Amino acid sequence: MLIHWGCDIAQKHGVPSFLEATPAGLPVYQKAGFEEVDRFEFDLGKYGGEGSTINVQMIKYADSATKVVSDVDFQNDEQV
Repeated sequence: MLIHWGCDIAQKHGVPSFLEATPAGLPVYQKAGFEEVDRFEFDLGKYGGEGSTINVQMIKYADSATKVVSDVDFQNDEQV
């Protein structure tokens, strides 16, 4: 799955992975090791929609956090 590819790169560089999920996607991300950080209600009416939806902020921590995010070029998957 694509999510594993991104998490593997983050793990390699020692940085956490962060995402926002809908309630429907929540079980997929939990199974991949993400933890819920926060959730908020998003008013769709402000953007021409109807009602609201919930967004869940999630994080998956790397085993090691020794690298600094600014030292990593994620576009080329190499240290700068």
